[in-house]
Amino acid sequence: MRNCVATYADSCAQGGCSIWALRLSIAREATRRHIMTIEVDNKARAIVQARGPCNTTPNDRRASSRLQMGVEMLRRWAEQEKLTLARYVW
Repeated sequence: MRNCVATYADSCAQGGCSIWALRLSIAREATRRHIMTIEVDNKARAIVQARGPCNTTPNDRRASSRLQMGVEMLRRWAEQEKLTLARYVW
């Protein structure tokens, strides 16, 4: 995805945050596609960052339609897991 996830390694190891991958199954394809990388602040139980390839955001003109579809999936996941979406996610 060419995101800068490695810079979060220490925070993840200490339990401060966790990094997640949103993958979508695409019709007629055997594999799932990595759509976005998500950072969760574990203590606050909040999604604080979500990015597509090369750190694109869903409202970025370079964003794919799949990334835009991923936004709804992210919202559903947040609701299911009782996570808040920080206002500066994008």
